[in-house]
Amino acid sequence: MLSQLEVSSLPRRGVRALKWISQNRDELCKLSDEIWSYAELGLHENRSARAQQEFLEKNGVVIESGVADMPSAFVAT
Repeated sequence: MLSQLEVSSLPRRGVRALKWISQNRDELCKLSDEIWSYAELGLHENRSARAQQEFLEKNGVVIESGVADMPSAFVAT
């Protein structure tokens, strides 16, 4: 956890990000556990990538999948 001093020195978007992470901690831990359970090999993490994309889309993030000719690669904006 960051101290008040460290948080106060962050840009506004950093503070917003920390607040969002804190508010969504349980869902993020569940997603982490789900991804860990897949135990996929590097560059073949299709289920893991899909789980991340679905989570991000559910939270209003726009996803571009399959970038760089890699099925599991994506850009989130």
